[in-house]
Amino acid sequence: MQHGCYQNSDGAGEMCTPGYDSVDNARFVWLLTSPVKDIDCSTRLLNGILVSMKLSAIQRQVIYAVTLNANLSVAEVARMLDLREHVVRRTLDLLFEAKVFLRRSIWLNPHRLGLQHHVAHLELPLSAISDRKKFIELMCKQEEVSAMVELGAEAQFELRLLTRDTHHLASFFENLALNFPHPFRVTRCLTTLEMEYSGPHEPGRPPPSIRPLRFGHLSEFSELERIDETDHMVLSALANREFLNLSNIGRILGMPGATLQYRIRRLEAKGVISGHFYVMDPKVFEDLPVALQIRSRSLSFSEKEALKKFAYRHPRVSWVGFFLGEQSAELYTLVRNFEEVQGVLAELANQFRNVLDSVHMTPQLSFWKFSTYPFTRYESLTGKTAGGY
Repeated sequence: MQHGCYQNSDGAGEMCTPGYDSVDNARFVWLLTSPVKDIDCSTRLLNGILVSMKLSAIQRQVIYAVTLNANLSVAEVARMLDLREHVVRRTLDLLFEAKVFLRRSIWLNPHRLGLQHHVAHLELPLSAISDRKKFIELMCKQEEVSAMVELGAEAQFELRLLTRDTHHLASFFENLALNFPHPFRVTRCLTTLEMEYSGPHEPGRPPPSIRPLRFGHLSEFSELERIDETDHMVLSALANREFLNLSNIGRILGMPGATLQYRIRRLEAKGVISGHFYVMDPKVFEDLPVALQIRSRSLSFSEKEALKKFAYRHPRVSWVGFFLGEQSAELYTLVRNFEEVQGVLAELANQFRNVLDSVHMTPQLSFWKFSTYPFTRYESLTGKTAGGY
């Protein structure tokens, strides 16, 4: 067996992974080398190093195939792409070594656990700019924060939060105000109704025949799943698993492999885990992430389904989310330049002209702490002492 490959614990096939690596997974950030008004995304600085990545056609095909299904075996990927297994294995090894994939993770449906997902935009005063690093470090320590994004807009930061209810959300901001020495303003706070992630896919072709990863609709609050401390440990390990295989995770948790697999399959069957995916460095495709916030009248079911289909098939759109509040939906795009953003906007206007009121464009400059299950303590999830709900 070659370096970077291991046998699945259930014997289903050979998987490729670089093993545990000391990658800085808390952060992937880049600085644009040209002004926003005349931007060229083909070259940028990553942690102070000039980066310009070129991916071959086969590397792109493999990325498109495995991003939304990190559990595919080498043989399954080879059959899907009509490639030889040794070609897929070598390609995956190269992608892992180049840190194209930062880590493996799970796509969690928080609504099944009775959690609310929020997107909040924060504006810091000029006096707080010098404490920007301190603010980022403070946010990354908060268990409610699943991701933090630095924006190129009037609001400097976006927080993606998981809370038990609105009282928990209010308490989060109250504690933040007490612990950060500068005043800040929450310019927007939206509650996510549902979200679908279709990942990157090849221009001109629909994505591979893998269903998109999704948050269930907020209405699934009526179908809550209760998890115990063991389930909590399994979710935490899988969400932040680096590239550890299940055997290694079982040893870390002190859990037999059969028990771990049983727990995972049960959480999948309950809809708590809706998939396994690779967290990717956005610089891989030499693109600039831009969020398109859509304001419209209340969207009907058929209009939402049409927007999901648009996002799933469009090569520049990675995910779509729907929200309560002033903003109805958001599309996350990866574009080479702002002309491509205008192209996406033109397609939206042409297909949804009777629905759209306005679209707000926000470049996303840096990402911090991406974790679909950020809770390290069982009490933080339940709001009660360990031992159950």
